[in-house]
Amino acid sequence: MPQLVTTLSRELGGELVEVACAPLGAARTALLTAPGVVEAAIFGDKLHVVLGQGGLTSETLPDFLQTHGVQTGQIRDVVPSLEDVFFRIVSRAQDARSAA
Repeated sequence: MPQLVTTLSRELGGELVEVACAPLGAARTALLTAPGVVEAAIFGDKLHVVLGQGGLTSETLPDFLQTHGVQTGQIRDVVPSLEDVFFRIVSRAQDARSAA
């Protein structure tokens, strides 16, 4: 199982954190422009955010979101699921089509 988690994390391209915040749409929009954010997706009533290197970290996320008018709650590391990886792969494909 640890090898699967490592493989899934590598496929995402960074650390996956779950962010409880509101409003979700404003948070996602702000995060997609933030340095180091690979992906931000709404998962139920929270965001799943992939943090790459050289940008925001789970420690700096709350301050960043608050400057964009977003209230934050709990932020925690999560183990990537197959759904997280699938969403990232689909997002990459859409980006590639848009660039073509």
